[in-house]
Amino acid sequence: MFAELGTPTVPNSWPVAVAAALDARLGRDVAAYVAVDEVDEPVAVAIGLVDHRLPSPRRPTGDIGYVEWLATDAGHRRSGAARLATAELLRWFAAEGIKTVDVHASAAAQTLYADLGFAAPHAAALRWLAPGDAAVRRWSGEVTEVRSD
Repeated sequence: MFAELGTPTVPNSWPVAVAAALDARLGRDVAAYVAVDEVDEPVAVAIGLVDHRLPSPRRPTGDIGYVEWLATDAGHRRSGAARLATAELLRWFAAEGIKTVDVHASAAAQTLYADLGFAAPHAAALRWLAPGDAAVRRWSGEVTEVRSD
């Protein structure tokens, strides 16, 4: 999942950090929906969060949703599992009063998100990365390593 979005390596500390964050936030401003197969084995998960920003004319409460992760077991892709998990996540956002949800989609997931009603925003999303250790940037479909020496 992360490699498809331009992150080729995942730090060993990540599982512990994400478990602690989910423990603290799940059911508050984070939701997770899991699709299971016929024997109740998880095959897809959609996780989203409510991002609390300053109010604006477009978002009077300042809250905006973000699909943090969508992951599907390779053997269950194109089976509807990811669609089911994501549709439930979108229902949760709507129930929470969230009217705008963003996602950074891999090429493989773009059609799914478009089918669920996602469209390109009016403004381009840009990202700044602090100088320092090697970082990976995705620009125009090409991945280049950026170093600060």
